[in-house]
Amino acid sequence: MDYVQYGKTDMKVSRITLGCMPFGSPSKKSGFDPTTDESFQQAERAIDCALDNGINVLDTADNYGGGLSEMMVGRVMKRRRNDCYLWTKCDPRSTYDEIIAACEASLKRLNTDHFDLYQLHGGSQGFSPEVQDYILHGGPLDAMLELKRRGLTRYIGITAEEYSDLVTCVKSDQFDSVQICYNIIRQGAGVNFLRLCKEHNVGVSIMRPNTSGIFQRQMAALMPELNEGDKSSYLALAFAISDSRIHTLCLGMRSPERVMQNVNFYNNFKIPRDMAEVPILTSKVYMEQDKEAGFDVKPEDYIVKTK
Repeated sequence: MDYVQYGKTDMKVSRITLGCMPFGSPSKKSGFDPTTDESFQQAERAIDCALDNGINVLDTADNYGGGLSEMMVGRVMKRRRNDCYLWTKCDPRSTYDEIIAACEASLKRLNTDHFDLYQLHGGSQGFSPEVQDYILHGGPLDAMLELKRRGLTRYIGITAEEYSDLVTCVKSDQFDSVQICYNIIRQGAGVNFLRLCKEHNVGVSIMRPNTSGIFQRQMAALMPELNEGDKSSYLALAFAISDSRIHTLCLGMRSPERVMQNVNFYNNFKIPRDMAEVPILTSKVYMEQDKEAGFDVKPEDYIVKTK
């Protein structure tokens, strides 16, 4: 496992994060019921497996299974708190007092006296301009900064499905971390947003690097041969791993077997090229094609001006 500096923080994070959302969600196919002790034990084994194999970030939230995910992680934190960076989240539409209370409740469920990162949880609802203004000026940011001042969290972050919802927050220079959806089929953040995060030295975590199975289902319909041996899943992971602007991939894994599958893929995968350097704008694609064909390429030649 490799480790990278997480933005402006002092955290050296593993390139893979154990995403703990699945611990709070039932799965009839896999026989996982978060209300049973058997599932608590399975989650405990998965977390131990992740920590034993180099993953040093656990990412959960207070609304995953109504707190059950935090409780599962908390069972392991009783004995392994010093083995990882612990991240969790709360509702950004809450009041100042509600965020303080939510943090204190999560601390109890997770059996710890502080978080390494406490995040405002965007979820799938998105942030309208009004909500963004409320976060920055209506109380949530002030509450997060107060928690940081008290030492209940070392750093603060914010998450959202749509990267465009977080531009204002990144520019505010108040947040240490962002988590967005960025993967092989949702690449919009790669045009400007990831550059913005780098300029402001913000840690970047991505949710759904494996597309939550969407890419795999699309490929099953279009090119079934890509699903043989999980090729489409590995292709999605290869894309996310190969982008140097991404610090850590938040992968949901509810079993030791799935943990080892992803860890082994990461450890055996040799990055052929940094995806951050692969052109995604049309004129730059043409320019690279000409360069590969042996032509003398000058960027100014690809800016056509009328006479």
